[in-house]
Amino acid sequence: MSTVTATVSYLSEGAGTGPEPGNEKSRPVYSPTGPGRNAKFTVDRDLINCTVEVEDARVINDSFNSQYRLNDNGTVLLEHQSTVTNYLDKNQLKQVYEAELESLLKKKTGGSRVYIFDHTVRASDAGIREQKQIREPATLVHNDYTASSGFQCLRENLPKEAEQPSKGRFQIINLWRPLVDPVERFPLAFCDPRSIA
Repeated sequence: MSTVTATVSYLSEGAGTGPEPGNEKSRPVYSPTGPGRNAKFTVDRDLINCTVEVEDARVINDSFNSQYRLNDNGTVLLEHQSTVTNYLDKNQLKQVYEAELESLLKKKTGGSRVYIFDHTVRASDAGIREQKQIREPATLVHNDYTASSGFQCLRENLPKEAEQPSKGRFQIINLWRPLVDPVERFPLAFCDPRSIA
């Protein structure tokens, strides 16, 4: 089956105490409580549930990559064989995986430099979350960065070097991979940015 019907939850507009334009210090409407067994997200707005058709990109790999491109849609599906044997091992992530991802990103984007600033590992199993102090799956439709928060992220991570790339072109790219195959619960889903205002 390459398509399923699913219910997804969006934040409603205008409610809560979330950030207002120009006020980055106000409280976000969607924030994690922290890692571990009881990790969860605090949501400070009403949710709107929508029924959508979701296509399985694993099944439609070739047509997916001809239809979706990183510069047009912000999404691309890549095959990548890693030498990492345990994605819950922080040492392997730092020593092995970061070098692999740097090479992959340079090849895919043509970029001259890659700076990796965050590894977020998520698990649906509460015991694994507690043992490894990692996060729970994200279940709310959301956008990680905006036009303004992208520049803020650049300044926070490369404060001494941010001026030059902020005048040219830089990208913040999230790379995701499943820790189990096939994924049967909490699959990662992408929304084509061309489909929303």
